[in-house]
Order: sequence, then C-alpha cells, then structure tokens
Amino acid sequence: MLLSSEEITGEPSAKMQWAHYFRNIIARYLVTIEGWPDRVPFANLSTVSSALPDLETLLRMWESGSIYWKQLSNEEYEALRCERDGKLNRGELVEHTRRSRSDKGTKR
Repeated sequence: MLLSSEEITGEPSAKMQWAHYFRNIIARYLVTIEGWPDRVPFANLSTVSSALPDLETLLRMWESGSIYWKQLSNEEYEALRCERDGKLNRGELVEHTRRSRSDKGTKR
C-alpha cells in the first residue's frame, strides 16, 4: 500500500526533496525510504533515470510494499546521523549547498 506524504509525515504540504533528503525528510519527519534497489541511484529520478524499465520496477516495488516509508525511532535516527556525519568527514558524501547570490558583497 502506498502511503501519501501526509500519512507518513502528518503534514499535508510535505514534498520529497532529493537534494536535501537527510535534512528536510529524515531529520525533519524521522522517516526514511527502505527497500530501494541498488541498481537505481537514490536521487531525483528526473535527472538520474529515464529508463522505463527502472521506473516501472520502482512503481511495482512501491505498490507491492517492497519499497516503503519507515518511521524512525530516535535511536535509529541518531545511528543514521552518525553514519552520515562519518561519510561527510571522510569525503564519501558531499552535502549540497546553495549557490551564492550573484550580487553578494555589493550594496543594494
């Protein structure tokens, strides 16, 4: 069964945010996606894959419950946060940042 963003987060306006998934989804709502297949990169599907078989596989997996939203306990969240921090410190993961304004440093 597919759960809506409102059902899993309790917030009607919740939207998936690939670029800041950890901060805006995991940390904010204490939920994560489980069961994502290794062969499909976990990223915005508009930029990663346009292969119809991959997209159909993902849809089938969501519909069957193989991929699902998992509510995290505080302990599970802390473990994920520590794992992520370690990857950031080792350079295995790069955090997305916003580009500076083009008029930065000039008086407006």
